[in-house]
Amino acid sequence: MLDEDNKRSSRPTDCLECRVTGTMTCLAVATYSFHELAKTPPAQVGHRRWLFAFGSAWVGAAIARVVY
Repeated sequence: MLDEDNKRSSRPTDCLECRVTGTMTCLAVATYSFHELAKTPPAQVGHRRWLFAFGSAWVGAAIARVVY
């Protein structure tokens, strides 16, 4: 009975292909954001900060996708 409860409460795991696809997608969005950041003029400080934060968040999502 206890083994059945542990099996039901455990988190389902993703296949390797799903993890790789999810991670690569997150990294692609982050790369695009950083690419746009490089093209943005230095005078547009707010836009540059937003792109940096957005790209960094996607890098964090990619790391989380690999780990969890």
